[in-house]
Amino acid sequence: LNNNQQYSLMLLLSQMQLAQKNYEQALTIVNQYAKETGIEDLAVEKVRGNSLYRLNRYAEAAPVLQKAYDLDKGADPNLGSMLMDSYIKIGQKAKADKIAEQAMAGVDPNDTASQIQQLQILANAKQYEKAGKAFDTLYAEGKINTLAGYEAGYISFLNQEGKEAQAAKIINDGIAKGIIVPDATIYNLLGQANYYSNNPQAASQAWSKGSALIKDGQQNRVLAQVYCEESQYSECKSEAQKALNKGVKDKGDVYLLIAEAE
Repeated sequence: LNNNQQYSLMLLLSQMQLAQKNYEQALTIVNQYAKETGIEDLAVEKVRGNSLYRLNRYAEAAPVLQKAYDLDKGADPNLGSMLMDSYIKIGQKAKADKIAEQAMAGVDPNDTASQIQQLQILANAKQYEKAGKAFDTLYAEGKINTLAGYEAGYISFLNQEGKEAQAAKIINDGIAKGIIVPDATIYNLLGQANYYSNNPQAASQAWSKGSALIKDGQQNRVLAQVYCEESQYSECKSEAQKALNKGVKDKGDVYLLIAEAE
């Protein structure tokens, strides 16, 4: 391959590695590409910033994402989301709020797509109370019909004390409509939402479904704890043993649950 072809494939490979969640590989390849070509354009900064963010290297991700966000002029909302979250994670909330204000300035209050974008911006900026109110308004108007809208809603209510029941309602509604495809993560969130809204039976049902989808035993451990709290000791022992069989971390906690259930 000539140099142009080789470098084009190198950049494409970094993007593919990112899409496949191989973040270390994506970062290594894109850095090599930038070093050898001297190119640090939007495509490069997107891969680099996204990879650093997914690796929880927020202090490094923030300036890269800021450069990508500026080059992109706010067109990709995912960049804004990652940038705001990176600033929040490193204690620079004022910068996160500034990004949110910039994004909100382009929102058309009379356009549904813009209203959903506003909801996402508020949720990503961790302005959960405002986001929750925006969700309720849009939902009442029948405008929440995308996964992004539902995610912004249940995340906002999960992060407000005393609003967990609303989060559970949103998740269940999204699942019933086929908008949310439940996986282990969703069932875990649903379990938390029900548990913290004093609905242990529904929490157990959610965690039970989630535990069947993962191999680490963590949701089995949580489920065992809930059963013990509800004095359902046979179920507690059963779930605790499943957690051990899956190689769960914190085995000491699991053995304590078994002892409590004896």
